[in-house]
Amino acid sequence: MIAAFVTTAAVAAVSAFVPAIPIEAYLVAAVTTTGTDPVALGIAAGLGQTAGKLLTFLAARGVIRSSRLRRSLGRRTGAPGSGSADGSPSRRTWARTRRRVAATRERLAAALNRAVPPALRRWSRAATRYVGVASKRLIVLLDRPVVAAPTVFLSALLGVPPLLLTSVYAAGTHMSAATFGAVCLVGRSIRFIAIALVPELVMN
Repeated sequence: MIAAFVTTAAVAAVSAFVPAIPIEAYLVAAVTTTGTDPVALGIAAGLGQTAGKLLTFLAARGVIRSSRLRRSLGRRTGAPGSGSADGSPSRRTWARTRRRVAATRERLAAALNRAVPPALRRWSRAATRYVGVASKRLIVLLDRPVVAAPTVFLSALLGVPPLLLTSVYAAGTHMSAATFGAVCLVGRSIRFIAIALVPELVMN
C-alpha cells in the first residue's frame, strides 16, 4: 500500500507540470489493478498535485516580484538597460518561440479537424468557448480577497478555471502560499477520491 501511495503521489506531482499525463486515468487503473484503498490513493494524488501546483505558484510569484523589483529599481536609478530593448536577444528568442508554438498549435488543430466528425467538432468548439468564457470570469475573481479562496477551490475541484492557470494568476494576488496550498489540497483530494471510487461503485 505504501508503494502505491508514494507512486501515485509522484505521478500526480509530475502531472501537475505535464497536463498530458492523465492522473485521473492512472488513479482508476491503480485502484482496479492493485486493490488499494481508493480514499488513500485519492489523498495521495491530491498531495502530489498540490505539491506541484504550489511549486508553480511559488515560481510564478518569484518571477512576478523579481520583475516588479527590476522595474522599480530601473525607475529609481534611471539606469540604462533596466528595461528590455525591442531588439534584444531575449526578445527575439521569445518571439521565435511564440511563432513556433503558434505553428504547432495550428498543425494540431488542422489534424484534429480532419479526424473529428463535423457534429462533434461543432459541439467541442461550443464547449471550449463556454469553458473559456467561464474561466476568464472566474479568474477575475481572484483579485477579490473574499472570493479568491473559493475560486481556487472550484478550480481544484472541477478544473474550471484550469488549475495551472489559476496557480499562475493567484501568484500575482495577495493570497498566501499556505492558503493556496490548503485550499488546493482540499479541492484536489475531494476530486481524486471521487474519481478513485468510481471502479468500486461500478463493480458493485
